[in-house]
Amino acid sequence: MKILAFDIGTGTKDVLLYDSERKLENCIKMVLTSPTVVHAGQIESLSENLFLDGHIVGGGPLVHACLRHLKKGHKVVFSLRAASAVKNERSRVEEMGFTVGDNPGYRTIHLDELQLDRFYEFLRPLGEDPATIDGLCLAVQDHGKAEGGTTDRSFRFDTFVEHLKRDPSLDVFIYTPETLPDCFMRMHCALEYFKEHSPDKKIVMMDTCMAALKGSLLVCPEVKGPVAILNCGNSHSMGAVIRENRILALFEHHTKILKKNPQRYVHYVTGLAAGTISSEEIFREDGEGAFIFEKVGVDAIEAFFYTGPRRGLLDGLSFPFRCKPQIATPGGDMMMTGTVGLVDAFRKAHRLDLPLTV
Repeated sequence: MKILAFDIGTGTKDVLLYDSERKLENCIKMVLTSPTVVHAGQIESLSENLFLDGHIVGGGPLVHACLRHLKKGHKVVFSLRAASAVKNERSRVEEMGFTVGDNPGYRTIHLDELQLDRFYEFLRPLGEDPATIDGLCLAVQDHGKAEGGTTDRSFRFDTFVEHLKRDPSLDVFIYTPETLPDCFMRMHCALEYFKEHSPDKKIVMMDTCMAALKGSLLVCPEVKGPVAILNCGNSHSMGAVIRENRILALFEHHTKILKKNPQRYVHYVTGLAAGTISSEEIFREDGEGAFIFEKVGVDAIEAFFYTGPRRGLLDGLSFPFRCKPQIATPGGDMMMTGTVGLVDAFRKAHRLDLPLTV
């Protein structure tokens, strides 16, 4: 079986073509510049009014590039769908100085973070027939569409907590076309894209942070007791205490805030185990939040794994666990943590007995 997995973050787009007939180390892998960075570069190179059309994509660098374009004296118009790359509410997009509507005749930039046909074209000369790919997986960060003035930050984390109250396992964050919540507009846009371009493929989606947690868990299957995992992404940092796939404690923060004082990573990861941090504390620091289901105690942590492109922020930090911190490198490649997590999600969602030795 072959599964094409995309993990799209703020800095990179990580791609894995999993083949159950190959060792994971021999599967095709790519670490590419994130589409939002590519689109931002396009905008920076232009000196004219712009119309952005296409799909809902990651914001971040793209939005900042558009704001700089406004300051240069140019106009930026978004189609109604593409505007969700900025904010999920039209009024909030327009408050930032953008226009939402039809193209008044400006130069068009088509937003597409998947480019599935291009990947198929790339794979063919390598002997890979897209028709033999059985499944498509995607991990993106989708805050969800908040209602009634709720902030994106609180809505995102409240959604996580609602999921966990329903089912405390990490697998509750695995989505298929039938289970994908309506609030996740970016994921739904990608789902429509996949169905249009490859209607015969099975599809699984996850949040990027949750996919990284799942990929990290695979490197320690023999550990039965509580495990601490920290994903230091380019945009978000997420930590969790997990025992036998059950999330006991969780926090999420913005990496740009934590990098100003990396010692806060120690505070938050320790607080997860000890049960001493609160959602209010993190939200005051412009993070998303925290939730403690069970206090396990610092001494109970049997393994501590960390991953993510900003893991260097942990250099020199001392964590109070008895175990030594280890980098999660499934298949020998830290950048594939999320995509490997997606493959594991795919086999669980479709109840497949696929080899995935990391």
